[in-house]
Amino acid sequence: MNAQAAWNVLVALGGAYEGMRAEFVRSVEEHDPTYPFEFRFQGAFGFGGKVRMKEGYFQVDYYPEDKTDDRQRKLAAVNENLARL
Repeated sequence: MNAQAAWNVLVALGGAYEGMRAEFVRSVEEHDPTYPFEFRFQGAFGFGGKVRMKEGYFQVDYYPEDKTDDRQRKLAAVNENLARL
């Protein structure tokens, strides 16, 4: 999984803070695959904005109580782009 490319998507489409890139990449590289992976990046999805690794690819979600039409559109765009990696 290309953590750099995934972070590019999160910054461009998900509002992630560029300054968290190194922490995200390190988290991916050091991740123990026997445990679920999740990384809270917040961005356009509020405090609950997380990227998770599921079945070998990254997927973003957020707290359901923070749902808005705009966030749902951004979520779809981010997850579509992450699925292409």
